[in-house]
Amino acid sequence: AWNLTAKTIMSVDEWVSLFDEAGYTGDYYWFIP
Repeated sequence: AWNLTAKTIMSVDEWVSLFDEAGYTGDYYWFIP
């Protein structure tokens, strides 16, 4: 499922919101907007 998510074009705010809703508390060091 992550490969599908990675191909989804979203704004940074949408990504942050998505991770927040998913309960993701890891680092964002790999995320390049």
